[in-house]
Amino acid sequence: MKTGSLARLDLHKLLDSGSYDHAVILTYTFDPLFFEDYCLGNLEGLHNCKSISVCLDRFTYDSLIGSSQTERPKQANLRYLLHPISVPGVFHPKLVLLTSSNKGRLLLGSANFTRPGLTANAELVGSYDFKSKDKEEFAPILRTAFGLVKAIADRWPARNLTSNLQEMLRDSPWLEGDQRESGNIDLIANLDT
Repeated sequence: MKTGSLARLDLHKLLDSGSYDHAVILTYTFDPLFFEDYCLGNLEGLHNCKSISVCLDRFTYDSLIGSSQTERPKQANLRYLLHPISVPGVFHPKLVLLTSSNKGRLLLGSANFTRPGLTANAELVGSYDFKSKDKEEFAPILRTAFGLVKAIADRWPARNLTSNLQEMLRDSPWLEGDQRESGNIDLIANLDT
């Protein structure tokens, strides 16, 4: 029998359990048809979100925008924000941060936000949940993840991304906890090299 720490995670189930107000997704590749046709309508974690921000590699973004009409995103910048990031090499972090006023979930690992990444590929992903006054031990890593997203928004500014993050912070004030409590938590990203 597997212990809880070694148990196999079901990303689909994690995204379909619990309703959240805001979502930020960092990914290298992105499948807008899967996201729009399936994820937004069927995954409870995304279905009721007031704001969803998807940050992806600039090359991937350009390929999506330049694709045929049938493969191009149709709800981008209407139902969710699609924000390209240009870094030396490729923008490669994979992170999903879901928040509400008293809870949050962070998925951090190797899975891109695509059908295979969420359902079929062998991926290494950690799941961290926070609930105010109940399950607070992972608050520092969720705050650190939010800090990384804010750093990305500061470096590659866009009014809509900044607005979404401000709304996320306003609705989830626990994200702004004491940064000293993060201790030795550092998320490594290729923003500079």
